[in-house]
Amino acid sequence: MSYAGKWAPYAPLGAGLQFNFRSAFIFFYKAIIRATLNDKNLDNNLLYSVGFARIISSPKEPPPVKEVIVPVVEKKDRDNDGIVDSVDACRM
Repeated sequence: MSYAGKWAPYAPLGAGLQFNFRSAFIFFYKAIIRATLNDKNLDNNLLYSVGFARIISSPKEPPPVKEVIVPVVEKKDRDNDGIVDSVDACRM
């Protein structure tokens, strides 16, 4: 970071809050302290911001799921003994 031609490293430390209203409006507050690592060249700084944001696009809906129709094949059991005719020993 530079100020008045003087350079010094700093460490940004911060916190913030964000409130979401009905997934369309956002209110936020954040504060950041820039802690300088060289007090001879620069002092610590406090930055804060308060804001309001609005979502400008609606979420996209996923494409519809295609239904697959599986044909039902009925196996014949003419004597109703629970064994289909193709493997039934009595084969009517």
